[in-house]
Amino acid sequence: MPPAPVDSTYYMEVMSLPENFKLRYWNPRPEASVLLEIFYPDSRGVNVFVGGSKKPDMALKLGRKPTLEDEHGAHVVDAQALRLYVTMRGSPEGFAARKDLVIRRTPTVKLKMNIEISIVEFNGPQFQTNLAILLGIPPERISVASVAARRRLKLVQTTADDSDASVCTVEGICKTPGRRLAAVDLTDLDISIEPSKDAAAAASGGDAESQGAEALNAQAGELGEVSSNLQSLASGSELAAAAGGEVTVSDLEVPEIPDEANNEEVPSADEVAEVEIVDVTATAASSAAAEVSAEAGCSAAFGVAVTVGLTSGIAYTQADLEHEGTSTAMCSSINAGYSGDIALSCVAGVLKGNVAACQPVGCADPVDVTVGTATASVSPPANMASGIVSSVECSTVNSSYTGNFELSCSMGTLSYDVSTCSPGCAPEQSVAITVAGTSVQWSPSSVMASGSSDSTSCEPINSGYAGTIQISCFFGVLTANPSGCSPKPCAQGDQLDVTLDGATSTITLGREVKSGTSTTAFCSDVNSAWGNSFTLSCNLGTLSFDVSNCQAACTTSATMDITLADSTVSVSPTATLLSGETEFNIPCSGLHSGFTGVYTLSCVTGDLAADTSQCTERGCLATDTVDVTVGSSTNQVAASEALSHGGSIEQLCEEVNTQYTGTLTISCSKGAVSLASSTCNVKPCEPWDFVAATLQGASGLLYPKDQIASGSTGSGECGDVNVEWSGDFELTCTQGVLQAGDSSACRKTCSSYGSNTTVTIDGSSYTVSPAARISHLGNGVQACGNVVYGYGGEVQLSCDDGTLSVTSHNCLPEPCPAGLLIEATVYGVSGVSQLLADVAHGGEGPVDCNLINPETTGSFQALCSAKSLSLVSESACTRSCTETSPVQVQLDGDTFTVIPAQLIEHGNNAWQNCSTFTSGYSGEIQLGCNDNVTQVASEQCIPNPCKDPRTDGATTVEAYENWYGDCSAVNPSLVGQIHYSCVGGQIRTNSSACQGPCNHTQNASEETLSGGVENVSCTIFLGSQWDGMAYLLCTDGVSTADTSGCAEACYPAESATVTVVGESNDVSFSARTKSGDTETMQCSSLDAEYHGTLTLSCNNGLLSPSHACHKMCTTSTSANAVVGGQSVTVSPASDILHQGTLNTTCDGAVSGYANDIVLTCSEGVLSADASACKAPCSTGSDVTVNFAGSPHSLSLTSQILHGQTGTESCSDADSGYMGDI
Repeated sequence: MPPAPVDSTYYMEVMSLPENFKLRYWNPRPEASVLLEIFYPDSRGVNVFVGGSKKPDMALKLGRKPTLEDEHGAHVVDAQALRLYVTMRGSPEGFAARKDLVIRRTPTVKLKMNIEISIVEFNGPQFQTNLAILLGIPPERISVASVAARRRLKLVQTTADDSDASVCTVEGICKTPGRRLAAVDLTDLDISIEPSKDAAAAASGGDAESQGAEALNAQAGELGEVSSNLQSLASGSELAAAAGGEVTVSDLEVPEIPDEANNEEVPSADEVAEVEIVDVTATAASSAAAEVSAEAGCSAAFGVAVTVGLTSGIAYTQADLEHEGTSTAMCSSINAGYSGDIALSCVAGVLKGNVAACQPVGCADPVDVTVGTATASVSPPANMASGIVSSVECSTVNSSYTGNFELSCSMGTLSYDVSTCSPGCAPEQSVAITVAGTSVQWSPSSVMASGSSDSTSCEPINSGYAGTIQISCFFGVLTANPSGCSPKPCAQGDQLDVTLDGATSTITLGREVKSGTSTTAFCSDVNSAWGNSFTLSCNLGTLSFDVSNCQAACTTSATMDITLADSTVSVSPTATLLSGETEFNIPCSGLHSGFTGVYTLSCVTGDLAADTSQCTERGCLATDTVDVTVGSSTNQVAASEALSHGGSIEQLCEEVNTQYTGTLTISCSKGAVSLASSTCNVKPCEPWDFVAATLQGASGLLYPKDQIASGSTGSGECGDVNVEWSGDFELTCTQGVLQAGDSSACRKTCSSYGSNTTVTIDGSSYTVSPAARISHLGNGVQACGNVVYGYGGEVQLSCDDGTLSVTSHNCLPEPCPAGLLIEATVYGVSGVSQLLADVAHGGEGPVDCNLINPETTGSFQALCSAKSLSLVSESACTRSCTETSPVQVQLDGDTFTVIPAQLIEHGNNAWQNCSTFTSGYSGEIQLGCNDNVTQVASEQCIPNPCKDPRTDGATTVEAYENWYGDCSAVNPSLVGQIHYSCVGGQIRTNSSACQGPCNHTQNASEETLSGGVENVSCTIFLGSQWDGMAYLLCTDGVSTADTSGCAEACYPAESATVTVVGESNDVSFSARTKSGDTETMQCSSLDAEYHGTLTLSCNNGLLSPSHACHKMCTTSTSANAVVGGQSVTVSPASDILHQGTLNTTCDGAVSGYANDIVLTCSEGVLSADASACKAPCSTGSDVTVNFAGSPHSLSLTSQILHGQTGTESCSDADSGYMGDI
C-alpha cells in the first residue's frame, strides 16, 4: 500500500475474503495512519499478528471501532455492520516491511447440506451427536447455524397404489410406471465445526485457549483432516443414516494453512535502505525540476493508469494539455459497464486521473423471460441502477405459476432467475379420487396455485362414506387425500323390523353404531318365548340382523327323568325357563332320600338338562345303631361317631359279649349303618395282660411273651418279676385271665453294676463290667475305651447263671487325631496346645509352640501313645525377643542398652525410635531376633541438638558443632581454651588444654607447688548442670585441668520414649537427677491399664529408660468363646495382669453349662478357652433305660447338670411299673 495522506480512510470490498492475508503500509512517518474498512460477511473473529510475531497482541483487539489515533494493528470485527476495521500507522520499521500485519481468520469448517426429510422430522441434537461420532470429535464442536425448510420436485419410484385405473386393461391388469414426479420435503442446514482446543493445547504447551500461530496452524491441520472425513462420508451411506434421510452436501469450506515462508519474507536492507533516509517527495521534486520545468505540459501520447470497477487500463487525453490543464476520458473506454467521464489533469508534466464520476451503467431495455412453457418480455423498473435486484410475479409470464422471480441489473445487462416460480394446476388437469374402491376424476374449477388446496365431499363418490377429501396442488401436480372419508354409521333412533319364529317386532337403535361394527338386543324383545341375544350389524349406514343365537324356552309342562343311584324321578321347572336360564338349589333328597345337596335344571333350546354333580350320598349319625350278635349275646351297636357314605368304624367284640375279643366293623351306606364284618373269638391272654408274681423275694408284674389262647399255657420273662434273673416263668390263661405257674427255669443275670471280671490288655490286667445287663447264657460287650483310655475295639463277655467271663477282645491303642490337646511347659511357661496333624500310635506329631508360650514360635514334636500326647523336646520352639533380651549399641563412642519396644518374633526385624533408649537421639533403629537374642540389624539414629549453655539453654547448638572458651573463665590462674562440642544432645568438654603457672619446687604444704593437686567443684568449674570434682595438677611449673570426674545431670525438661505393646509414651525425670542415678516409677503412671515398673537412668546428661511394663486386660475387655456351638462374648469380673488367668463360669455364658471358661491375658489381648464347658441334659431329652428284660424310652422331666444325677419315675418309662430311676 503506497503512502497515504495523514488521516485517510480506505474502504476495501472483495468478492471472497482470503482465509489468511498480509497488509503492509509503505510509510516511514509515525504521524501517518490509515483506517481500513473491509467488507467482512463472516461471524468468525480474526487474529492479527504484527511484525512476524507468533502470538497476537490481545491489546490490539478492541471493543469499539478503531480510529486513526489508535496503534498500528488495532482492529475490531463488527458483526452487525459486516465490517472488519483495521488501523495502520507509518513507521521506519513498517516501511522496511518489519511491521507487516498478518491477518488470520479463526479456522472453522463451513458446511452446507440438505436432507431429504421434513423439518418436523429433523432431530437437531441427535444429528449433532451422530455426526460427532462419525467424525470422532466432541458434539459441542458442531453447531447448526441455520435450519430452513423447502420442497422440490423429484422423480420417485412408484408402487401399485400409485396406479391409475385408466391405464388398467379389461382383464384387470394395471401397468405401474417405474417413476413419477413428486414433491419431496427438504431441510437445508448451515453447519459450523469449531477448532479443536486439544490441538491448540498440544501445539502451545498446554494452553487450550492459545491463539498463537502454532495453535492456529495445528487447529487448521486438524480441521483439514475433519474435512477429508466429511468428504468421504458425503459419498457413503453413514451420513444419511446419521441425518435420517438422503443427504446432499452443496458446499464445504476448508480452512487454509498460511504460507509461513511468504508471511515471514521481508525486503532486504538494500531494498529499503535508501527509502529509509531519503525524502521521497523532495527527491521527486528535485528530479522533476532537473528533467522538466515546473510549467511543463502533458502529451496526448502518454496516458495515466486508472481502475474502473474491477478493470484497470490507460486513460488518454484528447489533446496535449498545458500545465494545470484538464480533460476527460470516457469511463466506458476502461470498463464498458460504466458510464460517465474520467477527469484528467496535468500538473508539472504529470498526468493524473480521477474516476470518481464513473458509475455502473443501469438497465432500461426489456428482457425475454421464460416461465414453464410461456415466454414474455419483461421491462425493468424505471431508473434501475446496476446492482439493483427487482422482484416480479411469475404469473405475469405464465398465469399457471405462482411466486416471484428476480430481475438483476449488472452494468447495463438485465438478467433473471425464475427458479423460485412454482407451477400451478390448470382446470384441464385431473386427478383420480378413490373412496373404498369407487373412483372418479376431479379437476379444479380454476387455476390452483402451487401449495394451495381444495376439497370435495366423500358421499357423491361413494354413498356409503361421509367426510371431506383434500386436493392439493404442488409444483403442477395434483394429489388427493381421501383419509378424511369414513364409513357412514347407523344413527341412534334408526329402526329395523326383526322376525323370530313367526313373530315380528320393530327394533330401534339406542346409540350410534359405526359401520363395520355391531350391537346386540334381547331375543325376548322380538319373541317372548325365546331367550339369549341377537346381533344388529351396521354396514355403510344400513342395518341388518342375525337371530341365529336366539334359543327357545322351557315351560312348566316340560318334563325330564332324572336317575340318582337306584331311584328315577320325573321333574319339571317351577316356572318357564328361557333358553340358557337355570333353576338353582333344588334339594337332591327329592330324587333319593339317601342323598343330600342340591341340583339344577337348565333350559337349552327348549330341552331340559339337569346337573346332579352336587348331590352326594348322605352319611350316618353317631347315634345310628345296628343289632349285632356275638356268641349268645345280642346288642345294639352305635356308630359312636358321624360317618360319611362308604365310611366305617371298628368296635370291640367285648362290648357285645365280654368273653370275646376281636373287632366289629360298622359301615355306613346312604345314611344307614350295618355290620360289615366280624373277627370275634373267645378272649385269649395278650402280651399286654399281666399278673403279679414273686421270684427270689422280689415281686413284679409278669407279662406273657406271646398271646396265650384260653385254656393254654405259655411263659413270661423272669426279669419282669426280678430284674436280676432271666429265663421263662410259666403262665396259664383261662378265658383271658392269667395265672403264674412254675419259676424253676429262672437263672441269675450279669449286670453292669453287680458283675465284673478281669481282662488282660497289652500285658496289664483291667476290671471289666458289661455295658448292659446280660441274661443267663447270653453274650454282651464293653467298649475297650471304657476299660482303659486310649484303646479302641470291644471286649466280648458271656454270662452263666450270674457268673461273668471274657470270651475275647480286639482292643488296640488308638491314634492321636489332629486337635487333640496337650498340656506342656515350654521355656518355663505352662499351657495347653493342640496337635496339628493326625498321628499314629507310637508316632510323633507337630504342636504349635505359641499356644503354650506366646513368646515362642514354631512347633515341637509330641509323642502319641494310646490317644495321649507327651512333650518330646522344647528345643524346636524358637523364642521371641522381649524386654528380657536387650542389646548394646554404640553411638558416637557411647554404649547404650536397647530393649525391644515390642515382641519380635524369631527371624523377624522391627523398627523402633532411638528415643526409646536415649533422649539424645532421634530417628529409628532396626532390631532383629534370633531365638531370644536381640541384634542390631540397622541403625539410623540422628543426634539431637544441644541446649547452648552460653545462653542458659535459650538457644540450641546443632549436633557435632564445636566451639572454644577461655580457661580463665573457669579459673583465673589458667590459660588456654576449653573445647566444647555437641554430641547426642549433650555438651561435651575437653579442658586438657587449660594450663597455668605453679612453683617448680615440691612442698606438701603448698598446694600450688609442683606435684600438688587442687580440687575444684565441677559446678564451679563447668556450670550448674555438672556434678563431681575437677582437678588442677601442678607439674614442674605448669598447672593442667582434669575434668574427667565431671558428669552432666539430667533435668525434667528432657524426655524419652517408652513403647508398650506398640503404644508410645513420653517419660521424664520428676526432678534434677545426677549422672549415674536412677528413678523408678510405676508403669500405671503412663496408662491406667499398664502394670510393672519403669526405671529412668541418667548417663552424663542423657536420659535412658528401661521398663518391665505390660498391658493388663480390664473388665471392659472381651473375647469370644464357643460354648455348645454358640459364640458368646465374655469379660473378666476383675482386671487380669499380663500372662495371668481368671475363671468365669460356663453357666454365666450359656445357662446350664458346667465348669469354667479360662480367660487368659496377653498384653491387653483377652482369649477364652471354653473347652471344659459341658452341656446339661436338657428337659425333654430322650434316654433308653433297661429293666424287666427290655429297653424302655424315657424323656427327662427336668434338667440334669453335667456330672450330677437326677431322679425320674419308672412309670414315666412304663405305666406298669413303680419306683424311681
